[in-house]
Amino acid sequence: MVEQTNSETSDQQKPSHDDLVEALYNLGTNLKEALRTVWESQERKKVQTDIEAGLRDLGTTLNEAATEFKESSVGQQIKSDVDDLQDRLRKREIDVKIRTELVDILHTVNAELEDLIRVKKSSESSTQEGASDQSEQS
Repeated sequence: MVEQTNSETSDQQKPSHDDLVEALYNLGTNLKEALRTVWESQERKKVQTDIEAGLRDLGTTLNEAATEFKESSVGQQIKSDVDDLQDRLRKREIDVKIRTELVDILHTVNAELEDLIRVKKSSESSTQEGASDQSEQS
């Protein structure tokens, strides 16, 4: 009978499926409430306000620093160097384009001249053959 009592006791101590579901539901409810409480707390709102103010101040400070740098001699020199570099790059692009187009034009002119020379030589060769034929017939 002792064995039967131990078996009954262990069955009574096992949590049921419903107990597990209820425990998980309660955990979810408690986590939700804890998060809501933290989110709505004055401490969180103060931290948020402090962060927002800090970010605004940082933005203002960075804008002021950028303006000061832009107006400084170093900033002006860098701007001038960048502008100069852009001008040189544009001029180089134009220079390369002009050279490319000039080479294309020269190739075309040379090809036309070669054709003209070939036609002229062919014409002269035909004329000379005709003259030779006439002299032989006489």
